Amino acid sequence: MKKVLLVIFSAVLLLSNTNLLAQNREHLKFMGISMDMNVNSFVKKLKQKGLIYVKEDNKLIVLTGKFAGHNNCNIFIFPNSENKVQCCATYLTYRDDWKNLQTDYITIKNMLIKKYGKPMSDEEEWDGVKPTTDYEKMTAVRNGKCKYYTSFYVNGGLISMCISDVLGYGQVNLKYIDRLIDYIGKNNGKIDRENGIEDL
Repeated sequence: MKKVLLVIFSAVLLLSNTNLLAQNREHLKFMGISMDMNVNSFVKKLKQKGLIYVKEDNKLIVLTGKFAGHNNCNIFIFPNSENKVQCCATYLTYRDDWKNLQTDYITIKNMLIKKYGKPMSDEEEWDGVKPTTDYEKMTAVRNGKCKYYTSFYVNGGLISMCISDVLGYGQVNLKYIDRLIDYIGKNNGKIDRENGIEDL
């Protein structure tokens, strides 16, 4: 009887570990598409979703289109050394007023919380004296003094978002970083589970 229970316990443990390893091998998804593919195939799938190819610049792919309900977004696809998708960055529409910029940020943040749960880090601060008017807040954005930043650890990677200055305008930008691709690449196809577990 003890041997039977030991066999059952071992089988349950093995299945649990197999399921855990399968979960840890998931890749991050961007716009519902797994980032586990070469850049050309990934771009083709994004174009099928309505994004428009703009250009390729030193292996960086640039597209434009609708993202999470926001029009006129710029999407950048960064490949790794093996031409697989490593990172996707999205910049929402330029804003020259704080109200619309903050609305963009809060809307996307709340959508991410609804999908992924509580963020790993969440900061909404200002360097120096807190601005009070729209003009003061946008001036702080342009001077790099707006510290709005949120990040989420999710299966296969990291999603981060922030408010930043781009050419004198405020923009919300998001980065989707597939950590599994990074670890597989560094270890010749093997995942360093000891050191990489917190990134997955």
